[in-house]
Amino acid sequence: LLGPHPSLRSGASHLIAEISQNNPYCQEKFVSEGFLDLLVVQLDQDSDEHCQVKALYAISCISRDEPVALAKFGQLDGWGVLVKAVQRDNPKLRTKGCFMISSASQVSGQVVKEMVDMG
Repeated sequence: LLGPHPSLRSGASHLIAEISQNNPYCQEKFVSEGFLDLLVVQLDQDSDEHCQVKALYAISCISRDEPVALAKFGQLDGWGVLVKAVQRDNPKLRTKGCFMISSASQVSGQVVKEMVDMG
């Protein structure tokens, strides 16, 4: 995730997404080992759009149906980062971001409150 080559960063994010999808053990490990933190930074700051999309894919897979991951995402200002990503001129970011907001809202009332508080 910290490599200099966009293909490595996007590939690492894709691998994290595939491993963590519907896998509570891996979801918990990716949160506790700090990978969610790195992915939020990648979504927010990476200069490569493909890396941003893959970071969002991984974040979505890690946090799907996982309240602890959603809470950590909120602590990292992930919702603010996600709203900024949705506002970029990239249809994939917009689609994946809106899907994540919708899915997370069904899992946690706290997500709804945080999104409403953001405006």
